[in-house]
Amino acid sequence: MKVANYPAWSEAAPLPTLRGGCAGAVIDERLYVLGGGLSAKRPVAHVESYDPATNLWQKHRPMPQPRNNVVAAVLGGKIYAVAGLVAPADSTEEQPLENLPSDRVEVYDTQTDTWASCAPLPEARVKPGLCAVNGRLYALGGRHGDVNTTSIVSYDPAADVWTKVADLPLGVRHAPAAQADGMIYLTGGWSPNGDKGDIHATVWRFDPASNEVTEVAAMPEPRVAHSLVEVDGQLLALGGVTADKSFLKSVSLYDPTIDRWTTLDFEMDPRGIFAAGLIGRQVHVAGGWIKLYKEPHTAVQTHAL
Repeated sequence: MKVANYPAWSEAAPLPTLRGGCAGAVIDERLYVLGGGLSAKRPVAHVESYDPATNLWQKHRPMPQPRNNVVAAVLGGKIYAVAGLVAPADSTEEQPLENLPSDRVEVYDTQTDTWASCAPLPEARVKPGLCAVNGRLYALGGRHGDVNTTSIVSYDPAADVWTKVADLPLGVRHAPAAQADGMIYLTGGWSPNGDKGDIHATVWRFDPASNEVTEVAAMPEPRVAHSLVEVDGQLLALGGVTADKSFLKSVSLYDPTIDRWTTLDFEMDPRGIFAAGLIGRQVHVAGGWIKLYKEPHTAVQTHAL
């Protein structure tokens, strides 16, 4: 994949419901943006999709329960929305309460615009890495209660069962995952340490065939709350937050065949915890925060590769 002389990002039609903490998934040449929050304590259930051919957004049936910091993946032509933060039962619009980690798993059929419930995660978690490989979902890490879990669990949609398959060497949250050539890569993330915790550049490769976890080349800089998109067997790490808690503009490319990261010669508008997806030869980003849990990004942007 060529990494020089990229054109600039261009703006697309704005997301109808501005929000951060949302998930993204691509089906039938459309980017679906699911859930998120209007603030840290105000999760939403909105589902909207973008058609780059018409530059128009369409609203869909919302998720059964509002969820902030939800993650999503496509499996069997359907979108699975997993984990996240939910408001406690006694939270109100006038007095919203601290949200709680969720074990909830729901599947959305884009053809019928309907949602169905699936077996819950073995443990509630926030922002695990989520990826679909060989007919199964894998959830890696994430926040469980006040700590990060190291657990990697696999979901069999035919049996509607989750099974623990391995552990990460380090528990991280807000570390996105993506697959390349059947391997799952979990990138960066945050772990508690002292007052501010640590943001990592570490990358773990998980082999679903052997359930082995291996550390591979680290990203050029630490990242958390970023997005990871597979392109031609390589991985794009976009945006997020770096070690000094500033938002990143940089975009990095990982080639697993040579185990090397390259910082590309184009930048994006900084944003964190946002939806991203590849449609054709264009990367689309939508939603997310420019001030975490306080100010959502207003622009939807596209970059041609």
